[in-house]
Amino acid sequence: MRFGPDDLILSQYSLRDVDFDERVGVAADAGFAAIGLAAGEFLRLCHQGWTDDRLLQALDRHGLVVDELEALRLDGSRRNEDVMWHMADLFGASHVHVLGPYSGDLGAGVDELDRIADAGREHGVRVAIEFFPPTNVPDVATASEMVVASRRAIGLCVDTWHHFRGAHDWVALGALAPDQVVSIQINDGAAEPTVPDYLEDTLSNRLPPGEGDFDLVRFVRTLDSIGVVAPYSVEVMSATPAAPDPGALATLLADRTRRVLAEARNRAAG
Repeated sequence: MRFGPDDLILSQYSLRDVDFDERVGVAADAGFAAIGLAAGEFLRLCHQGWTDDRLLQALDRHGLVVDELEALRLDGSRRNEDVMWHMADLFGASHVHVLGPYSGDLGAGVDELDRIADAGREHGVRVAIEFFPPTNVPDVATASEMVVASRRAIGLCVDTWHHFRGAHDWVALGALAPDQVVSIQINDGAAEPTVPDYLEDTLSNRLPPGEGDFDLVRFVRTLDSIGVVAPYSVEVMSATPAAPDPGALATLLADRTRRVLAEARNRAAG
């Protein structure tokens, strides 16, 4: 693992409408160690004329890397797989997220996960399955069952939104093996859904860490207590940004996240 529990990654979706060069710059200025990148955004950049070399040069100028790739599907469509493996080779990212649903029974889902993991291993990237309540991988217990059943080095992506708005299963979260957790996505939200549609809510109503009702301190302490050493990816998708410009928003997200981590670890915010 390239980064540890004190390192922050700026998720693709926190500044999803910001041009790549600007996003890299504000992430570096705010103290993020890395950024995430989605396959769809990579293709959009290519269509705009960005070359591989230009993307790498933008990262090098600011001393950042792309460490988190979003996201492949377990549905057998193989959508964007070739693009994802090209991104893995280009950026040397450590992990790629995979989302359900899968087709058939859980065994069939694990077989598809293993196939993706085999392909990822050829490109030096580890697969992390992200549980997502509207799918048949709805919670941490199911995702962990798939990881345990897998015959590969599959990992988990644990997102605070899906934990608190889903099964909210502290027992299953605390029972994870520490090396299972490859990625942690952190965000906050209201205690109850703002809109009834889960997808709309998750894409529009996330809040910066510490500004909502989620017990993020307990969440961090739970993962720390079992020895998880994955970095925190700040993923705050909102229809109403919390700051007036990308630089201010990146700084706010980093500062709020550091405050939560510091409180959870009983130390001053750095």
